[in-house]
Amino acid sequence: RPHCVSQYDGGIAYEDRQIGEVVTWLKRRGVYDNTMIVVTSDHGEAFGERHRVGHANSPYQNLLHVALIVKYPRQARRGTEERTVSLTDVAPTILEAAGIAVPSTMQGRSLTAAADRDIYSETFPCPVAHSPDCPNGCTARAIFSWPYKFIASSNGRRELFDLGSDPAENRNLYIQQPERAAQLADRLSLWMQTMPQQSRETHTVSPEDLRRLKSLGYVQ
Repeated sequence: RPHCVSQYDGGIAYEDRQIGEVVTWLKRRGVYDNTMIVVTSDHGEAFGERHRVGHANSPYQNLLHVALIVKYPRQARRGTEERTVSLTDVAPTILEAAGIAVPSTMQGRSLTAAADRDIYSETFPCPVAHSPDCPNGCTARAIFSWPYKFIASSNGRRELFDLGSDPAENRNLYIQQPERAAQLADRLSLWMQTMPQQSRETHTVSPEDLRRLKSLGYVQ
């Protein structure tokens, strides 16, 4: 575990250095102030927490709560956003800042919008090592209604966390707050009913694409 954490920290340090070089390049050319910079990540990582490793099949914050840093052109906005937001909000935010109309079919909304809303997340079984409570992999879905987060897993487990006071999700409030849990469960169920049916498709992977996937570790 210490070795894996050290490699992860090294990756973060490398990315930080590269971002710094981009910022320096922009400033030297006098275009930094009028440039929008967005730094984020598609997922976090598990290093044994809750008997999980990697970044698959987990609905917990160490995978879902990722960095999101936005530098607007001309420093139009400052401060920290306390509301729960989604990575689907990144593209609409960039388009709005650039003065480009956001397509009506695009998910998410600009981060400059003031209204709170529910945020959803889901995970699926995949070919990685699974925790003892999901030996064959589980489907888990979560709803965020700040500061609360409710998780429903296909193994029957139900969890309710107050992320404001318990960001590490150590205290499951499902038994203590049944009414709140039931309300969030109903809203999660309604969201699931709006999701389109998933279909399976077969694709042929070219030798070059296969080589690239292997180089990234996605294919063994």
